[in-house]
Amino acid sequence: MKTTIVFSLSSTYRPRSVVASLALDQKALGHEVEVVDITDFSHIIQDLPPTWFAKLCGETVHSRNLCAFLTENEIGYSMLTRGANSPELPPGVANELEDAVRSELVTYLRDDQPPGLNRATSRLESDISRAAFSLFRKFSEYLKENRSDRILIPNGRVAHQRLALLAALDAGIQAEYYETGRATPNSYYLGSHQVHDRIGTQRIVKAVTKNLSDEDCRKEAMQWLEKRQATDSSINPFSRGWNASPTGNDQESVKPTAVFFTSSVDEFASYGAEWQNHMWKNQFEAFQTILAKLQQGSFNCVLRVHPNLVNKSRQYVRREKLEISALKSKFPHLKVLWHTSSDNSYDLIKKADLIFVGRSTLGLEASCLGKSVWVTTSARYDDSADVKRLLSPDDVDSDSLVPWQAKPQGAHRFIASWVLQDHPLSVQESQWSSWDSARAPFAIRVGNLLVRNSLRHKLHLIMLEVTRLTNQWDGKRLEFLEGLGQSPLGK
Repeated sequence: MKTTIVFSLSSTYRPRSVVASLALDQKALGHEVEVVDITDFSHIIQDLPPTWFAKLCGETVHSRNLCAFLTENEIGYSMLTRGANSPELPPGVANELEDAVRSELVTYLRDDQPPGLNRATSRLESDISRAAFSLFRKFSEYLKENRSDRILIPNGRVAHQRLALLAALDAGIQAEYYETGRATPNSYYLGSHQVHDRIGTQRIVKAVTKNLSDEDCRKEAMQWLEKRQATDSSINPFSRGWNASPTGNDQESVKPTAVFFTSSVDEFASYGAEWQNHMWKNQFEAFQTILAKLQQGSFNCVLRVHPNLVNKSRQYVRREKLEISALKSKFPHLKVLWHTSSDNSYDLIKKADLIFVGRSTLGLEASCLGKSVWVTTSARYDDSADVKRLLSPDDVDSDSLVPWQAKPQGAHRFIASWVLQDHPLSVQESQWSSWDSARAPFAIRVGNLLVRNSLRHKLHLIMLEVTRLTNQWDGKRLEFLEGLGQSPLGK
């Protein structure tokens, strides 16, 4: 079987190790393997900094590149480059490109509501589209000359990946998807569905785990959860700043505890209709409706703000602060744990009697522990785990907010399916550099400015770092004000 692996250095974490491991594994299965590099069609490149700069930082970039590694292992390698004067795209492909550009724009700007058609946004949209535009024709021509039985594509969501996927499908070639592992450290995912295919990934859970008993699934899930809970977890980087054990600051109370976990919403803004079947304006409208039904004074209510807020745009953060301030003014008893709080979310789960999430993975983890979980939007696990949906105001009444004896087996089996679709990396990061790209030191992040990219992108990287530091400071300030009982926006 001829297997073609599409590769791009626009991937954030471990792109070389993932594709090299995947290629070696496919070769070990007896496939003829070819890696096709489409990096040139991406708006940005997330490559290693120069060797000399890494040396100044006390780090090492190894001179042998991916092409040399693959050649040594008798794996084919081709690099496609942009072409001039490409013909117009077929209408369906043009529409798909437009959707993919929107998806990439949301990710790039870290905001589910990117600025309207201002000059900077329009230029960025144009740059992303122009970079990817000729790939459909180029890859289609490649596939005509180099017939393949199977295409492996990374994710397939952003513009150049989407066009490679469409070219493969247009050629009648089976496509599968890969990316960094979802459940196990130092692994890659390979499967028949894109990871953001909520329906498809849940539909195959039983088939993937058919050889596992409920007890086998429970063991897999609890091992996964144990790794997630570790404060140095590589599969849950947000836990690194949390306390390893309960702080003991809260008094034991006879009142039940309701915990609300916010979710990052920008990455889901362009995932498609299957993720948008709720009737809420946003997650805070849902939380407000639920809080109003929970009799004030009868519950200890806690709102945990997602730690990833530190990485969002300032516009995104300002909207979140306004919404939380409005919640706090309506429900003064609500305790807010901001994005920089060191309180451990897993301790909150253990103490909670009721757990409400948008689509946070914490909902899956809580269900795994037998907790009563309600989701207010579509979640990647909502057809598998024993959770209840509150997708509109009509779903929320006092009777619907009663805890139940949740069955964790569904969550266990869903998690086990994740674990089984992950494959350990046989080629580690040390093959390319002396650091883990998922945990790059600050000096190396500075070195990213020396990678071949446009000046606008380099300025964007600087602003991202400034924004992250600003959001960290802002979180600490908000924690202090919360402790004083003051509004996050002041008086």
